[in-house]
Amino acid sequence: MQVEVFKRTQDDWYGNYKVVGDQRVSDLVKVSFMNLLPTTGPEPTNWRVCVWGNDDFGLERDFESETEAWNIFLQVIGMEFVNLQALRDLGFVSA
Repeated sequence: MQVEVFKRTQDDWYGNYKVVGDQRVSDLVKVSFMNLLPTTGPEPTNWRVCVWGNDDFGLERDFESETEAWNIFLQVIGMEFVNLQALRDLGFVSA
């Protein structure tokens, strides 16, 4: 399973996604929730939440628990702006 959401940022992700609307430009990043390993039993074994600009710069955090990963994903997509320091404060590291 993979879920992706675009969120606004105030930081330079060394290439941000851009959306133009209402005569303004919004800088966006892509926030993803995903399973890393194939399922061998009733539950997948590893989960990742990651945030990427539109090139090769991103931050990520891995989890053993799907619930914990999903909760962090919801916390990140609930932010008004997904900025670098806020993610680092949540334990995200360079990808």
